[in-house]
Amino acid sequence: PTDQSRFNLLYDDGATERVNFYGVLDHAIAKKSYISLRADWFGYVTDTLAAAWHRPTYKMSLLASYNFFQKLKLTGSFTVLGGMKAYDFTTSQGVTLDPALDLKLRADYMLSEKFLVFVQGANLLASDYQLYFNYPVRGPHIRLGFSWSF
Repeated sequence: PTDQSRFNLLYDDGATERVNFYGVLDHAIAKKSYISLRADWFGYVTDTLAAAWHRPTYKMSLLASYNFFQKLKLTGSFTVLGGMKAYDFTTSQGVTLDPALDLKLRADYMLSEKFLVFVQGANLLASDYQLYFNYPVRGPHIRLGFSWSF
């Protein structure tokens, strides 16, 4: 239990219930632009575990995209996850993890109807958040790629 490099799984012996209430505001103009704001609240009922470990109690996200001349599409999203609890085996107590903040940006350039290139960045705020206790996410990272439809 004291080996922090090892991830221990805990299972609920009974049925775990999850309730999700959410609200969404969307606005779109044809295929040119889109913006969406969503807020979720999650409730969990566990049978034998003290909590639904590593599951968020709230999530808020903002997504926006804009398409320039059907050639260049820019997309951005900002997500906040919070209320996640974890079990600390060294202290035998539950802990609440800090909220996770993630900013993602992506640009797609359509070379033809079947071929596009893209650049995508994630965790651009360089947040050092944890979705799992003692396992911080990677820092900012950028990915380049292409997509080919056939």
